[in-house]
Amino acid sequence: MPPTTRQYPAILARGILAGIVGAILIDGFLYVTQVRPQGGTMLQLWSFVAMAAMGKTILANPLAPLYGAIVHVLVSLAWGVAFAWVAASQPFIAKRWLPSGLAYGVVVYLAMDVVMLAAGVLQNPKTPNDLIFQLLAHVVFFGLPIAWIVAAMTPASADTQA
Repeated sequence: MPPTTRQYPAILARGILAGIVGAILIDGFLYVTQVRPQGGTMLQLWSFVAMAAMGKTILANPLAPLYGAIVHVLVSLAWGVAFAWVAASQPFIAKRWLPSGLAYGVVVYLAMDVVMLAAGVLQNPKTPNDLIFQLLAHVVFFGLPIAWIVAAMTPASADTQA
């Protein structure tokens, strides 16, 4: 059953918090496991996000990392709110947050790969470990935290209120 308008503020709050935490955790994991070991910086990672969203010419703009960080946060917020909305519509999603979060992380990974493919910036994993790190990032450090936060913030009587 779809949520009522009375439930929207609570759903948004859950989704926004979950999205912010997911954005921070996935960026931290990717920085520690992928970016820093290759001598990169978070500014380079966020510039890549900007390039995926706005095209390669954005890299000439010194504000590209800022734009990328904003895009990354907005996309993470959208994923967080989407999960919170689905969990409010289907209460079993929040009740079974662990398998839901695992599945959601895979969905997010695949969907974002499609977006990057459409933008022409999808990079094949250089090694099997790169693929594993990307899946871990999206499942463990994005999908699971979003699912857990939404579940933790969802009232026990979620069938009647969100």
